[in-house]
Amino acid sequence: MIVVLNLGAGYFSRSGGQERKAHLSQLFNECCPNARLVWAPPDNMGKEILKAVESSSDILIVGGGDGTINRTVNALGGTEKAIGVLPLGTFNLIARDLHIPLDVETAVKTLTAGRIEEVDVGEINGYIFVHNISLGIHRKAVEMREVYRKKMNIGKIAAVAFAAFKAALQPPLMSGYLESVDDAEFIRAPFVFVGVNRFETDIFTLMQRLSLTDGNLSVLYSPQVKPPARLFMFKLGLYAIFKRRFKEVPELKSILTQEFTIHSRKKRLKALADGEFVRFRTPLRFSIRPRYLRMMIPKLEE
Repeated sequence: MIVVLNLGAGYFSRSGGQERKAHLSQLFNECCPNARLVWAPPDNMGKEILKAVESSSDILIVGGGDGTINRTVNALGGTEKAIGVLPLGTFNLIARDLHIPLDVETAVKTLTAGRIEEVDVGEINGYIFVHNISLGIHRKAVEMREVYRKKMNIGKIAAVAFAAFKAALQPPLMSGYLESVDDAEFIRAPFVFVGVNRFETDIFTLMQRLSLTDGNLSVLYSPQVKPPARLFMFKLGLYAIFKRRFKEVPELKSILTQEFTIHSRKKRLKALADGEFVRFRTPLRFSIRPRYLRMMIPKLEE
């Protein structure tokens, strides 16, 4: 077992970074003495992941956020290695879906005593995403979040609030054709959200998946939003306040499909894949890859 830990993850950026490293070393020594720990600075993370992928180890545990996991999965390239997610990031959506405890000590114990499960992933133009990919306002808000963090010297959570408000005031409108197996339509949307398998439809629990092996992509978008788009975002915010489900928002549409394509006049579109910024050539071709990835998950309770 190889454990690659991203020293740029939120867990290490808090006070007591050295103590946290010592604590993790002790935990793995107690739970899995044969594990080899690799401490990787952010700039060296990609290189260390590739080394781990090329090693003879059957299990690779990666400590970091969702973006770190995304980079690792794409580096695996369909190998038989199993990946374990140690949640050291801020939001840890992938770890939450796998029911891995967010408490680091409990997570280490859970992973080292866990089991391997084959789970679905999504693919866009050959690029793998584990949890979700989004275009439009979410991607824009995350970009702005990083700008606010640097300019205002604030934490990620506070920066999210500033960025979300600013992006909602000036949301982008993406135009193009969305073509699925059963239909094709022109869209003018401030966002397109694509999740791997079925997701909750409550606005506050959108990021929670209902299955890891459903064999479908969940697509959520607003087919025809007229300018100014901020009025639509304001309305969507009101629905969120009253905990309405997305299916009750008339301007939104959701579909379940195994594949679909987005055509655009733009040659390239930027997306946010599991927290990673990626630019793709159009058209964007999405598909599901059933049980493509082997992942460590908690052991079944007896």
